[in-house]
Amino acid sequence: MNWREWAKANDAARDNKPEALSGLFVLDMSYANLSGSFAASLLAEYGATVLRIEPPSGDPARNFTPDGITADGVGLSYLSESRNKHSIRLNLSFQPDIDYLKSLMIQADIVIETNKPGWLYKKGISYFQVKQNNKKLIWCSIYTYGQYGPLAACDQEDSDITDQAISGIMYITGEMEDKDDPKIYQVPTRFGNHMAWYAGGAWASFGIMTALYYRNKTGAGQMIDISPAEGFGKLSNSSISYNFCTGETLERLGKYDAAVFPYSYFPTKDCTAFIAAYSDVNWKKLCWIMKRDDLAGKSTHYRLQPENMQTLWQQIAEWTRKKTYREMLNEIETASKKGIAGTIVIGKILTPMETFNDSNWRIRDIFKQVSLSDGSILVLANQGVHATETPPRIKWVETR
Repeated sequence: MNWREWAKANDAARDNKPEALSGLFVLDMSYANLSGSFAASLLAEYGATVLRIEPPSGDPARNFTPDGITADGVGLSYLSESRNKHSIRLNLSFQPDIDYLKSLMIQADIVIETNKPGWLYKKGISYFQVKQNNKKLIWCSIYTYGQYGPLAACDQEDSDITDQAISGIMYITGEMEDKDDPKIYQVPTRFGNHMAWYAGGAWASFGIMTALYYRNKTGAGQMIDISPAEGFGKLSNSSISYNFCTGETLERLGKYDAAVFPYSYFPTKDCTAFIAAYSDVNWKKLCWIMKRDDLAGKSTHYRLQPENMQTLWQQIAEWTRKKTYREMLNEIETASKKGIAGTIVIGKILTPMETFNDSNWRIRDIFKQVSLSDGSILVLANQGVHATETPPRIKWVETR
């Protein structure tokens, strides 16, 4: 058995393997917020029992969906984050429901909530009010500005667009601005999905897992304070350090990268392809393949000047437009067989439908069909973690 066969065999039969978080009880109190819901979804996929707490009319997130499309009456964005969860509805303006929720908190291992800072405190069910009766409780609060600081009391709901905007990443995302003749589309650009919310949820789940590890050693719970804006900003790469070192703002570069070139996407005869060949030896190999020895001596410093990036991009694109993706792969492989030093990485940019139909991803089980309560079928993106002993899994999606 070779390595790939072994890896595939040991990734098989997810549904018949143990669940790493089996036995944990999680309250998902995210409200109109995919950040907390995503964090709870990750825990649910590893076997935690997750109970969503919704208001009497249901969580507004149930209406989150593109083009108004629903499945079993529920929005698609919500459905992707309701996997493996149960749900109840409580009226937190009604004292008996508050008391019942507090009783659940006293039993819980983990609480995830996305309310405005201090809102639960006024109800008598904040972390430090509940922990007196549940020392092991791990409590994760998620809010744009965090739980303290000048803006924590601004009374604004957490939102992905705000999280993206103040993270600093939105500013450096989008087309390079022509300073002499700026175009209407050369503006800061949001990520197409709720990326700041997902980043915040991912950091929340990571913080929860480390807190569980600490609790296993000490028996003590703790509170985790997550700002999705901070979590997303953490992914800003070198922009903060660049500002510290130069005193300048790293500006938008569109399809370019401030640190490496070429590291961009190019048009081909049959698709758009990404090409990475940014170190000097890799650049020289690309020039050899393109039969452009006149460009091979261009230094890294030269290639990283924005005006030079644009010129060199056009010259590379002259070559890629004449090639299919497969022809480019073949020419790179031929250069390697001839002993030309360097590594060139290329990748075809797929549409979501092309990804859905790609045999590599289907073999790796990245799509999961689930049955909804009305008997219809929905396809969701499966968990990206593959584990030999305790793999995550989607077991059901609750719509009611």
